[in-house]
Amino acid sequence: MPPHLTVWYNTRCPVCDAGIDWQRNKLLALVRAGTVEFKDINEQPDALARRLKRSSIARILRAELAVAATPAQGQLGGCGLIVVNPPWTLENELVTILPELVNAIGSRNSNYRLDWIAGEN
Repeated sequence: MPPHLTVWYNTRCPVCDAGIDWQRNKLLALVRAGTVEFKDINEQPDALARRLKRSSIARILRAELAVAATPAQGQLGGCGLIVVNPPWTLENELVTILPELVNAIGSRNSNYRLDWIAGEN
């Protein structure tokens, strides 16, 4: 089975080599200690947005485009992005383009979401 993650680094660089050795050892220790865990975002798709909403970060815009109903397992059915302090024109541009993309996709399961996770503080 291929590795889940491949980290490329320069073994000829003593700083890079030492840094990777430290990170590798630190990560193993944190996982074993239960300090670090890995979670599938598909199990809690709004977890990041909820966490950002509770933060003190202002002006967080979320845009998502679903091209099909996402099966329980298998291919990805959409994409999205979260932008902190977006350019002032971005929301209006997305309000215009996202419905057009949904229309162009033409699937009855396609849709979009555009919302502010956090406004001005």
